[in-house]
Amino acid sequence: MNLNDNRLIIKTLKSGDQKVFSLVYASYY
Repeated sequence: MNLNDNRLIIKTLKSGDQKVFSLVYASYY
């Protein structure tokens, strides 16, 4: 992942949207 991907995950975590985070996480792993 690059810096932009990390920022996206951080924003998702801050938003508290676990569903979106799970989808993003699953797409990379």
